[in-house]
Amino acid sequence: MRVLVTGAAGFVGRYLCERLVADHELIAVDRQPGAGIAHALELPDDAGARALFARTRPEVVFHLAAFSSIADSELKQEQCRSVNVDGTRSLLRALPAAGGNCRFIYVSSCAVYGRVAASAQPITERAGGVGVGLREGAVEVDAHLGDQRARGLVERFVLRERVLELAEQRG
Repeated sequence: MRVLVTGAAGFVGRYLCERLVADHELIAVDRQPGAGIAHALELPDDAGARALFARTRPEVVFHLAAFSSIADSELKQEQCRSVNVDGTRSLLRALPAAGGNCRFIYVSSCAVYGRVAASAQPITERAGGVGVGLREGAVEVDAHLGDQRARGLVERFVLRERVLELAEQRG
């Protein structure tokens, strides 16, 4: 199976690519080409994403490219929104260029909710916290995915794991 991974050089992307490469045709994508990264794509880039999807024809796209640092998202809110929200939309608009039944898997983390006090847990989609830029972006992406699902273009399932939050704590 041809599997495209955005954010392939990132914390989660590296491990996902390691697991996929043995059994699948891996298309590793990140902002800069490098070790194991054959395709560069700076999000958002509709034309670049369409060309990449048309050229590589992935059957599955794991979208991991995003700002994940709460601190960075607060300092660079416009850039965070551009990458996280507009970048995801860019990939979704380009998806038809992959042809047929390409599955799009959007991966996120609970870091989008910021630092939430234990008394405010479990965390919900309306949670507050420090990571406002991340949280607002995630809510907007989720709404866009819901719209795409309603139009029959994607299956919507969003899973937010704690792994990125733990990585940030390890520094």
